Amino acid sequence: MTKKSDETSDVAPAPEVLGGRSRQLIRQSLTQRFSAFLKPGEKLDIEAEHSDEYIWARIRLSRVDESFQLDVEASILAADQTAGGPWDATRYLELGIEFLKLQLYEFFRQDRDERFHIDWRLYPVEAVHIRFRGLITMPSVEREADAFLKASGEGDEAGMTADELLGHDPTQLD
Repeated sequence: MTKKSDETSDVAPAPEVLGGRSRQLIRQSLTQRFSAFLKPGEKLDIEAEHSDEYIWARIRLSRVDESFQLDVEASILAADQTAGGPWDATRYLELGIEFLKLQLYEFFRQDRDERFHIDWRLYPVEAVHIRFRGLITMPSVEREADAFLKASGEGDEAGMTADELLGHDPTQLD
């Protein structure tokens, strides 16, 4: 794990980001585990971070030509937990990543049938409340659409994320 930014005494500690060798090993493990399901030109990647208040992880399945991208994300917030145990970010991060692996496996098992919500949903897993969402996009098509809208003068929202456009707050359940 590496620090995302320097810590100061007036600001909450920066989240620790999954990086370097740990990220590479998990990425290799994911690729090996799901290799039978990957189509030519597809790859898996992972990003994760944690702090004293939350964990967040994302597994991305994407094609090199950017014609397809699946993001499955999990987050565990300390504020969501009702069990009285101490906050264990490392354990929760492992649980979140395992939950994402299961979601990815189910996606492949269902012949890549999209069955994800784009907004955060709460799932109880092992007495822990996990927030989950998944989204399939086509980055190359979206980039072309943004360029078209910008050229036609309709691109005021081009720099906004889907959450911003839809007014979603990842910390709030819909």
